[in-house]
Amino acid sequence: MRLNVSTILSAIIYVVCFSSQACQQTLYVPLIESNKDKLITALLSLSVNKSGNDICIRQIDKSLTEARKSMFVDKGLIDVQWASKGSRANRLLKPIPEAIFRGLGGYRIFVIRKGEQARFDKIFTLDDLKKLTAGQGDFWGIPKY
Repeated sequence: MRLNVSTILSAIIYVVCFSSQACQQTLYVPLIESNKDKLITALLSLSVNKSGNDICIRQIDKSLTEARKSMFVDKGLIDVQWASKGSRANRLLKPIPEAIFRGLGGYRIFVIRKGEQARFDKIFTLDDLKKLTAGQGDFWGIPKY
């Protein structure tokens, strides 16, 4: 049986968010609605577990807009919210200025068309690479570090 990343993340989130262990402190997070939310919650769980503190992560049971998530953090109904750097949440709340995924502005990767691998196999130097033209979609955000 082959497990995909989504299945593994779902299992981790289930154990973290729904285990019945006693906790000294509970960290409330927004409802986990996407694979991105699953990954972020798994990273948060890993960080919390590495701290050595007995902290449980629980998700709330409501689907919220980004604006409502900010309001919930402000009112103490959730403890953390993840948002893009330019979002309204960063102006209203105290942001942690670390990019979770680093975006395309962090790690540069190439996505090439099918059948183009042989062309890239011949690139060994920066000068070889400079002979090519590259682009990035209009809606790919680049974080400012």
